[in-house]
Amino acid sequence: MQRTNHLRHVVKQSESEYQTRQTPSRGRAPNPILVGHTEISLLSTLETPMVEPYDRTDRGGVEELSSDRAEEVVAVLCDSFHDYPVMRHVIGEVGDEYDKRLHTLIAFFVAARFCRAEPVLAVSDAGRAVAVAILTPPVQREAPTELAEHREAVWQQLGLEALRRYEAMGESWQEFAIEEPHYHLNMIGVSRSHSGRGLSRLLLDAVHELSHRDPRSIGVTLTTETQSNVDLYLHFGYDLLGHVQVSGVPDTWVFFRRDTVDSSSERPE
Repeated sequence: MQRTNHLRHVVKQSESEYQTRQTPSRGRAPNPILVGHTEISLLSTLETPMVEPYDRTDRGGVEELSSDRAEEVVAVLCDSFHDYPVMRHVIGEVGDEYDKRLHTLIAFFVAARFCRAEPVLAVSDAGRAVAVAILTPPVQREAPTELAEHREAVWQQLGLEALRRYEAMGESWQEFAIEEPHYHLNMIGVSRSHSGRGLSRLLLDAVHELSHRDPRSIGVTLTTETQSNVDLYLHFGYDLLGHVQVSGVPDTWVFFRRDTVDSSSERPE
């Protein structure tokens, strides 16, 4: 069952996202951060589909958020990705404008997920999200037309050079695209105030289970631009598909974790 709610955001989606909507996630270059670029404006409203709450039973408090908590998600990701190599690279040297542009980038990305009713998982503390994971499912819903209508405004704010840097990164990952339908972990972040508490592991376990229980999906892809994360994802059962090294672009490690079948958790037919 689908419900609707007002997400008080003006959002804009990149053309590359629209080329893959309503189709299985085949042949997409894994991208954990930037499938689309975004801005949030409190001057307009947009009807957004709402998803049924994620089943929290035996999942350590992981829940699926609705769009009325979008700003919580943005706050966590702005905090946890503040100095992430991709963000610094795409946004560029903008001085005191960095925090504002980072918010624009992450907020639009979050809004795009909610507009298509895609999974946004979270762990909360005292009723507020402190760790979040955003995913692209094996099949994407059609996005509202309002998203496309704001693309120019977003890139005017972020700048043409930022767009070029983003597109260059996306092109560099194409050789590691997974052909079969799968979930892609776009972003996973924990507020710095709650780091070191194992919240990333809770979210990863929930992501893996979500994929395992979806008959359309064969597994989960993700990428990282932080070398210290490589051993972490290998520990969580991911295979390293490749290491992208392109001059002028942050190094990227591309991972895939194929769903496993076990007797205690059968995949639905």
